[in-house]
Amino acid sequence: PINVQIEWGNYRGQCQADESIINGKRPMPVQLLTGYADVFYVDKASVRASQTINTDSLAIQGRIAFKAAADLSLQSLILRWGSQSFVIPEGGLVKVGQNKYATLVTKDAVGPVMKAAFDLQKCTFKILVKNATIVSKTGLIQCGIKVETVFDQTIEYTLY
Repeated sequence: PINVQIEWGNYRGQCQADESIINGKRPMPVQLLTGYADVFYVDKASVRASQTINTDSLAIQGRIAFKAAADLSLQSLILRWGSQSFVIPEGGLVKVGQNKYATLVTKDAVGPVMKAAFDLQKCTFKILVKNATIVSKTGLIQCGIKVETVFDQTIEYTLY
């Protein structure tokens, strides 16, 4: 809650407001939670299924905030999608600007290829997994991100 006091001449007023009054039905902007809470939202996800093995793709984008400061280039990142895990190893994300990270492009990758971009100032992320066999393609899916010891959040996402 936020306490507000207003003094104007002889008038003195006080009230208390919470998130529902300030932000309506929308959630609190993730940027305001940076440094205070670990936050993970998936705004959009899609799976492109293929008849050929290891040619499915998974695209996820959303919002993320870290309670503790994190240099993502020094951490491994694990994306959990249903019963599967996809890993970007330590050093796989490189700093590409102030508070921005992206994956290095690997031409000779064997197995699933992950591309990712994180903007920690805007608190947004995009992840693409290609050349994989995605098991969970519809329904209620557990989706999570783990960054070594700094961040570990899982949410439920419904994919239609």
